[in-house]
Amino acid sequence: MFDIAASGYFASIVPAGAALRCLTFQGRNLVVPFGADAPMPAYRGAVLAPWPNRLANGAYEFDGIAYAVPTNEAIRRTALHGLVAFAPFTMVHHDGRSVTLACVIDASDAFPTEVTLTVTYSINTGGLTVIFRAHNSGGASAPYGCSIHPYLVAGSDSMDDWTLVLDANEVMLVDDERLLPLSVETVDGTTFDFRLPRKIGRTAIDNAYRGVDPERRELTLLSSLGGGVKMSWGPECPWVQLHTADRLGPIPGQPPLDGHRAGLAVEPMTCPPDAFNSGIDVVHLAPGETHEARWLISAI
Repeated sequence: MFDIAASGYFASIVPAGAALRCLTFQGRNLVVPFGADAPMPAYRGAVLAPWPNRLANGAYEFDGIAYAVPTNEAIRRTALHGLVAFAPFTMVHHDGRSVTLACVIDASDAFPTEVTLTVTYSINTGGLTVIFRAHNSGGASAPYGCSIHPYLVAGSDSMDDWTLVLDANEVMLVDDERLLPLSVETVDGTTFDFRLPRKIGRTAIDNAYRGVDPERRELTLLSSLGGGVKMSWGPECPWVQLHTADRLGPIPGQPPLDGHRAGLAVEPMTCPPDAFNSGIDVVHLAPGETHEARWLISAI
């Protein structure tokens, strides 16, 4: 476990999935934490690569070759959140304000070539910056996408009372059974529209948004008690998945889940769900190339 702190912020990162275990500002939670000795629940804080979200049937083709990935979401028959969400990362650098961890994706029946991942967490007066790099260290091109998976916390009040602002004008609709993409529609006149500040209320969300204002690549959550949390990201992430973490019962094939509506999962993504099959916004990472994505979480 690696702890970093500065300017009133404290973060703890674990080697499994290079996951953000906790993030606080002046003692206030900005993400839903998990215990220092507990396994990471529900991908809480993990880095997601070489794809975020769901891959239908754990299968895709790239450059004319078929690849098969174990389906880790049994009831939906999907491969969820890539190959490294629970993989061991090794420490490259650690000081009081930052930590860099690394992991290698090997060429296999699930992926075309070797890719080296590094993630750096650093704290300054602006908050916690996350920089995620993927370097194609193999000899063939590879499809690639990434995200991170924090559950943001506005305050100690109920999520129903949090005010959400996300200036995105499109949402991806998904089927009820497998949560796989159906279509991308305007948010106009729907419960998905948070372009103007609005309380979340009882709205349940597990959808990807697109069409974020390029001048406002950010999401804010405000507590009814005052204060809140903000997350921003770079242009490499044209999509952002939101999930209100509704835990209505156990999911067959998955470990027990906790944290019903305890935090809002905010996952700015380089590509949408099932992108390896649709081809939408997939990065084609050539040998020797490096892709970089970055995110910032800060207190309000």
